[in-house]
Amino acid sequence: MTPEPEEGIDKQRVLSEIDGASAAAPVPEPAPAPPLEGPLPPPPVPAPAWNPRASRRRNRAAALVLAVVGVIWLASGLGMKTLLPCLVGLGFIGGAVAVWVVAVWDGD
Repeated sequence: MTPEPEEGIDKQRVLSEIDGASAAAPVPEPAPAPPLEGPLPPPPVPAPAWNPRASRRRNRAAALVLAVVGVIWLASGLGMKTLLPCLVGLGFIGGAVAVWVVAVWDGD
């Protein structure tokens, strides 16, 4: 049951006295926005959802490619009986092991 509003009481004046503002101060209206010039910018494109299975597949493929390239370098270095291609091949094989351990084995 709500009380009936009393006649003769200026609610705006009472509220302004409570707030400490003057009763005659009207609320200013906001200025209208200026019209847009030129074409509108394109809407933002949402980021694709992260797929951990696809990421793991890419990491496995990268590790396999590094291993194959490393074996080729190692085989060519052993075939030519020189040290530098063998070291490059071992570097690639080490990179393949590092990719596998960090990205693939850690994710399983």
